[in-house]
Amino acid sequence: MKTPEDEAFEEIERIQRTRTRWVPVNKPQDEITEMAMKCGLIGMRPHLDGIYMDALLSFAKLVAAKEREACARVCEETDDGTPYNLAEECARNIRARGQT
Repeated sequence: MKTPEDEAFEEIERIQRTRTRWVPVNKPQDEITEMAMKCGLIGMRPHLDGIYMDALLSFAKLVAAKEREACARVCEETDDGTPYNLAEECARNIRARGQT
């Protein structure tokens, strides 16, 4: 016989599965969620996934920002010696990706 807690967890899992199916595919969060599932960070205990998603998305944004900055610095270190330095524009464009 199921306990009230078992029924509650089943309902949470059902809601989580339903909610996950309706998330649009074209959002960056979907890519992060997919990668997290491949790594086993979420999906093992669906009733807890919602608790961790905000932290996971924040972490992914921090990692992406750090990688963008590292790429921009590589561009800046590449000076082509011309008045119009394409490398500097490349660095600006990389950093601008984090503003959208």
